[in-house]
Amino acid sequence: MAADSQSTEGDIRRRCEKIYSVGRLLVGAAGDTGACLAYVRYLRGEEISPEEVKGASAIVLCPKRGILIYEETTEPDPVLDEFFAIGSGGDVALGAMHMGASAVESVEAACRWNVQCGLPVVSLSLKRSRSGSSRR
Repeated sequence: MAADSQSTEGDIRRRCEKIYSVGRLLVGAAGDTGACLAYVRYLRGEEISPEEVKGASAIVLCPKRGILIYEETTEPDPVLDEFFAIGSGGDVALGAMHMGASAVESVEAACRWNVQCGLPVVSLSLKRSRSGSSRR
C-alpha cells in the first residue's frame, strides 16, 4: 500500500501519516483527520460511534478478505478488482495502476497531477517493510 504525505485544509498543507498497520491489516485513510483516526481505532477493536467516521474513507488490505473499502461507515464494501485507490488523488492513481504502474508509482503520479497530494510517498507492505520515495 502506498500513500502521499500531505493533508490539506483550505490553503494550508502539512505532512501527515495516512497508512497504518493494525494487526495483520494495512489501513489507508483519506479525508477528515479525526475521522481517519477513528477508522484506525475502530479497526484496532475500539468501540466508536458511526458519526465518528463521517467525512473519511478507509481502504483495508486484509490477507484473507482482500481489499475492503469503508466510506463514512463501519460496514466494509469488498473490492472485487485487483487494485483500488481512495482520496483526492485516487482517480489519477487508479489510471496509473490500470496502465501498469506500481502502488508507489501511482501515488507519485497523483502527487504530480493533483494539488491536494504531496511528496514524499510512503509505502507499507503486509511484510511490514516501510519505505519512502521522493521521485517526481
